[in-house]
Amino acid sequence: MPAGAEDRSGLHEYLLTEFALTLLHSATKKGVLTGRSPDILSLLDPLLPLLVRALASRHAGSVSLALKVLAALVALPLPGLNAVAPKMGKAVTGLLRRVPSIAHPIAQDSLRLLAGGYAGGCGRVRGRMGV
Repeated sequence: MPAGAEDRSGLHEYLLTEFALTLLHSATKKGVLTGRSPDILSLLDPLLPLLVRALASRHAGSVSLALKVLAALVALPLPGLNAVAPKMGKAVTGLLRRVPSIAHPIAQDSLRLLAGGYAGGCGRVRGRMGV
């Protein structure tokens, strides 16, 4: 491997992340992953920490897609939701502080996530999101 190739390997990592988030978002929009069967929920639960970590990305596309997927998942009875709720709340409020305007797409996605967490059948998470 040429010198510096390892340094360059992470340059386009965000493209793979955006691709994976796009696939996940498409599946949630089509309703493929929104079933309440234990098999589907057990597959989605480990993704929660990864989606919350994606909120800290420097790339707006990854952040926006992660917000959209999380907004769809907070309505589901996922056991890991309580564990990630504080970090998710801090990440979302941090995003809202940094956006230039409330009309910004990331601000709108953040507000949808917060609204879904509070109203969308996720009452067990109320107060734990840190907002």
